Amino acid sequence: MKGIIDRIEEGVAVIKLNNGEQINYPVDDLLFDIKEGDAIDLLITKNETNTIEAADDAKNFLNDILKD
Repeated sequence: MKGIIDRIEEGVAVIKLNNGEQINYPVDDLLFDIKEGDAIDLLITKNETNTIEAADDAKNFLNDILKD
């Protein structure tokens, strides 16, 4: 997915996507410097480890509730 940095407000980058939508992203979470007008590529990846941990946490939580 591609986008353009539309503006930066209070530490949040407003990114206009090529499909017309926009997203907000904390500037401090970026690994590089950006400025208004920069073209960017967005990549989303699945984090299998966190997915498994979240499922285990939910399962343990439910088990704790059912024990009481």
